[in-house]
Amino acid sequence: MRAISQGRRGRWWGPADHAIEFVYMPDAATVLVEVGLADGVDAELFHLPGVAHTTARRFLDRAIESARGGSFSVMPAALVRTGSLVHPLARAFADILHLWEHPILLDGAKLRARFPDLRMTSYDDGIAATIAWHRAHPDARTY
Repeated sequence: MRAISQGRRGRWWGPADHAIEFVYMPDAATVLVEVGLADGVDAELFHLPGVAHTTARRFLDRAIESARGGSFSVMPAALVRTGSLVHPLARAFADILHLWEHPILLDGAKLRARFPDLRMTSYDDGIAATIAWHRAHPDARTY
């Protein structure tokens, strides 16, 4: 997202056309606080899915449109695995590559039933806020 926000080429590590969910971190923080402070949820398990299923390609195309520039390239899984032998970031993505190759899509019905007032940020709003943040903090280290 940082590269796209600056009109450059971003990278996606692994398959770009499999179903995936993204969670906007302020939404995740809100859920953690709400669940942590709620009565009667000790030892309960809640899943926080993304606001909707998408693909990395659709998500990043929306980011490029929102940023009014930029592009992205896909790093094929085989290249990620090979690169992981020498590159720390590729190694980190190779460790979780299975999540993109065989997606795990979460069911948030229990969370929504217990906390019906929780609202999730749309992808468009989250993308716009993330691009604005990256533009305001161009030198921030994000990994």
